[in-house]
Amino acid sequence: MQSKLIIYLAKLPKDEKVEVRYELDPSALDMEFVDFQYQSKLDIQGFLEKSGALLTFDGAIQAKVKRVCARCLAEEVTGESEEFHLVFDIKDKTELEATNELREVMIFVHPLRFLCKESCKGLCANCGVNLNIESCKCDK
Repeated sequence: MQSKLIIYLAKLPKDEKVEVRYELDPSALDMEFVDFQYQSKLDIQGFLEKSGALLTFDGAIQAKVKRVCARCLAEEVTGESEEFHLVFDIKDKTELEATNELREVMIFVHPLRFLCKESCKGLCANCGVNLNIESCKCDK
């Protein structure tokens, strides 16, 4: 498993799509937060095409993530998949590191606030009971 996504350009034929697959350590993206943690490696699949001074990378990133609801603090592990289309200027380069661009793709789709469901009632401010599961016995 790689800690950076490096594409070696000399190995790629010109004007031909090449199918690729990479496994990336999620810590390379530096995106783990209290409410969002990767539970598996990042599986990156797609196609590279080198044409002139440009490299096109069309693909998808898949991983399992654990999220924490912003209202009730319930944890949920789900499979995430995000498609991407990246274009790089590769003039005078022999290799390309695409880790930061993949990080930007994942930041763009990360919600500011994750909710387990839109109708989440959250926690009681007094006793802390999860109002989605049981009724609060506090005086209002």
